[in-house]
Amino acid sequence: MKRLLLKKMTLVLILYTICRILFIVFNFHHFPDLSTTIFVKAMLYGVLFDISAIAYSNVPIILLSILPFSFCYQRWYQNLLGILFLAVNIFCLGLNVLDMGYYQYIFRRTTADVVGVKNDVSSLIPTFLHDFWYLFVVLFFLSVLFYKMYRHIRNSHDLEPPKYYSAEILPILVVLLVTIIGARGSFGYEELRPITAASYVPRSNVSLVTNTPFTIIKSLAKKQIEPKHYLPPTQCGQYCTNMQCGDTHFAPAANKQPNVLVIVLESFSSEYMGYFNCTPYTPFLDSLFQHSLVCTHAYANGKHSNIGIVSIMSSIPPLMGDAFMISNYKDNHIDGLGNVLKQQNYSTAFFHGGNDGTFDFDKFSQQAGFDEYIGRKAYNNDADYDNHWGIYDEPFLQFTAQNLNQLPQPFGAAVFTLSSHHPFSLPIDKAHLYPEGTEPIHKTVRYTDNALRQFFKTAEQMPWFRNTLFVIVADHAGPAASPYTHTKVGMYDIPIAFYYPDGSLQGTYNRVVQQIDIMPTILDYIGNSVPYMAFGQSIFDPTHHHYAYSYAEEMYQVLSDEYCLQFDGKQNIGFYHYPSDSLLQRNLIGHALPTEDTLQQYLKATIQTYNNAMLHNQLSHLAICY
Repeated sequence: MKRLLLKKMTLVLILYTICRILFIVFNFHHFPDLSTTIFVKAMLYGVLFDISAIAYSNVPIILLSILPFSFCYQRWYQNLLGILFLAVNIFCLGLNVLDMGYYQYIFRRTTADVVGVKNDVSSLIPTFLHDFWYLFVVLFFLSVLFYKMYRHIRNSHDLEPPKYYSAEILPILVVLLVTIIGARGSFGYEELRPITAASYVPRSNVSLVTNTPFTIIKSLAKKQIEPKHYLPPTQCGQYCTNMQCGDTHFAPAANKQPNVLVIVLESFSSEYMGYFNCTPYTPFLDSLFQHSLVCTHAYANGKHSNIGIVSIMSSIPPLMGDAFMISNYKDNHIDGLGNVLKQQNYSTAFFHGGNDGTFDFDKFSQQAGFDEYIGRKAYNNDADYDNHWGIYDEPFLQFTAQNLNQLPQPFGAAVFTLSSHHPFSLPIDKAHLYPEGTEPIHKTVRYTDNALRQFFKTAEQMPWFRNTLFVIVADHAGPAASPYTHTKVGMYDIPIAFYYPDGSLQGTYNRVVQQIDIMPTILDYIGNSVPYMAFGQSIFDPTHHHYAYSYAEEMYQVLSDEYCLQFDGKQNIGFYHYPSDSLLQRNLIGHALPTEDTLQQYLKATIQTYNNAMLHNQLSHLAICY
């Protein structure tokens, strides 16, 4: 039976290798620096990650295959074991196959944070079947191949019970030991992790080495954050101060408190906008930005909506493996934008046309201090439902404008669009108005841009319009074809702009800005006097350094105005002058540049402050963390 088990696992390993080859084929254009050497390394070292995933996912099969009992050799038992073996591994093959298509949206292997869309899965299944039908064909043929090869090796063995079961003890121990070593991927203390792949190939190619079951398994456990002691507390405080004391650096033209409306655009990259490039997808936003204060070097803090919203609405960066809303620390007290505004007599509301419960936005908006969450249920007209995520942008933005008119002033509100999310569907009667671009998302970008035009046209007639600060920001960057957008810098490049109708906010802000800077900037602009906690800094504050932080695949990253530093928690692994090296091809580590050490100190201080704040529930101004 042990030989049959070995053949089963070898068969699965072969299929994982086939999946890796197909993954490369389907996503070849997303890896512009892929060479023969990198391909060979990905195939060879990928075996380690495949063995680990196979060992973890097949633990029940392995244990049931080595039980030293006579009934284990009977046909009914082997048939049940075979069904379990096929079911588990076809499911894992399916995860690998689906990432062949999904990779283009997140530029990494899928992890366990897909649970954030658990409430929308049933409605999205038909869409996945439609858009990725060819992947289901691939999975079908792989499954048939798998079944036929399994039947062949199964029928080649006559399973006879051993004469002496005591003789099975040593082989059982060997199988268990091999399984443990295979799952860990190591004989030593350090077990195999997704970041280990960066030891074998450049970081831009790690997804070629890993596999989807492995990344999901490794991210399933919500690990306790470890306290960091990079720097003494006093020195740490010199580099990272997340306690904002309500100092203001900008006085609004009006003598009364302005309203605030944050418009969060789903999956908008700077690349889509003519203001930054020559693409014609956003004529309205391009014109609006001509009369706004535009951040020309703006970056998202993550690659998912539930990360973007937390960064924007609470100035908390995503410096751990899980999104805040699904982490062990999701119940920590925070000083969200709504909480601070309410202390200054603002009425607050969060508008999102999605299904109530999507990404837990409804729960988080309350945690961030918004009095109301207004979504698809409140809209109460499914004639405008897109059959996937929620209400189309154009009618929901009109609905938002009317509801804002009912809020007592001053108000602080946010509205999150959704039509530019995969599957990029448009209303049937409007679809012909928005031609396709070079990416499937472009038609919905055109649609959302026009929906914003209609929204502002309606809002201009409202009494609150001229005393409202509008903030335009994306939740994260969207799919794009240019090599730059596939780098660890370009994948976070988004638009951020501030618009006030009297024209008092115009021009460009050319320093680095990140999503967590938005909340401090808004509070600075309105003349806030209430203390609060935030990891970002107001762009109107000339006394602070400005950086952009992110964390993905166990790698921290910080951007200054000129440099990008990548840090694995122990040492620097990448240092680039990205304005002159946009594709991050010249690693400057070891060139003795003083900026590298300075950036590392700021990054270490931020990680240390962040981890301690999460561990000790000190994300609110009621406690000062250091």
